[in-house]
Amino acid sequence: MAGKMTSDPLYIALTFDAELDVFDSSFRGGESLSLRGIEEGIPIIDGILAQHRDSSGARACATWCVRCDDHIQALTGEHAYLLKHYRDCWQHHLDAGDEIGFHPHLYKQTENGWVQETDAGALTSQIHRAHAAMEGAGFKSHVSRIGEAFSSNAVMQTLDDLGII
Repeated sequence: MAGKMTSDPLYIALTFDAELDVFDSSFRGGESLSLRGIEEGIPIIDGILAQHRDSSGARACATWCVRCDDHIQALTGEHAYLLKHYRDCWQHHLDAGDEIGFHPHLYKQTENGWVQETDAGALTSQIHRAHAAMEGAGFKSHVSRIGEAFSSNAVMQTLDDLGII
């Protein structure tokens, strides 16, 4: 029946990737590191989230998928650079009820640049390195989004072994 209202709940998952601004060349100059999406974008998102409530009246919560991987280590010197450098931001979000997600991009460096890793052993090693760096920075996550939506049996098994859903 058209126009009929329903009381069925609508579940919405709000997830945001916190990473380098490489998706849009206007955000970066050549190969320079740009983090405007984190520094300028997150406060804007916070303002929007503050205006919305869930069914219990609480602030709408989100999962912040923060990059932590070999590529970030190559660019900054630390796998967990974004977690450490913006620690106050992530702690603020945890305190507000948000979640920090494990978000590695599983690349390998070649003579032609960074490309998707596909070797099962290398994938497992990368995930373990990145996960250890995340925990070493003081963050524990039970959820993950792998960069570029890449997956394989080795990736899923490794995440499962680490207790990540």
